[in-house]
Amino acid sequence: MKLNPNNPNNMQPITTGDITKQIKGIKNALKQPELYNDEEIRHLKRSLRELYAERTSLNKGYGFG
Repeated sequence: MKLNPNNPNNMQPITTGDITKQIKGIKNALKQPELYNDEEIRHLKRSLRELYAERTSLNKGYGFG
């Protein structure tokens, strides 16, 4: 869990559940490409890659050994 840098006034923690909800929303948006132009689709795909990386870093456990 880490703090949300996008909202400095209300420092709410970001959880993997929040990120997963965002990923599902972007995936649903990408299933309807006729609603978006090329630039918006690129932005959605870039955001999706960044969210996957962020979720991976949050799930990375530093266990024993």
